[in-house]
Amino acid sequence: MTAFCGVLDPIDGFLHYTNAGHPSPRWWRASERAIEPLREASGLPLGMERNVSYHHKRIEIGRGDILVLYSDGLTAALNGEGQWFGCDRLDDAIIQNAREGAAAVKGAVMASLEEFLDGEDPADDVTLLVIERMR
Repeated sequence: MTAFCGVLDPIDGFLHYTNAGHPSPRWWRASERAIEPLREASGLPLGMERNVSYHHKRIEIGRGDILVLYSDGLTAALNGEGQWFGCDRLDDAIIQNAREGAAAVKGAVMASLEEFLDGEDPADDVTLLVIERMR
């Protein structure tokens, strides 16, 4: 089982997080107009080893920044041609809609997935959480 655990202070914008084998969340940095994965605190999925340690990382989410957390059912979705949805399509939807805010990003990602699957249901569950630090 994978898990991502984060604690966000909405006042100062600090996010303390760790990751147990979950897909790396995408971080849209508004000041740089760039996106990057949160990979620094990645560990094994839960239950893989008895005595495993998980290290945490801290970042400061800037005003206007967006975090996109998702399950692997999103990026591993296969269309009728055997193509994966992947991180590139996810990143494109984020980049093209980040200036409009979290709701626009969520809508664009889901619309992109629906178009990609061309009416088919994904083979795995899809979970999507989009968080924005207001300006």
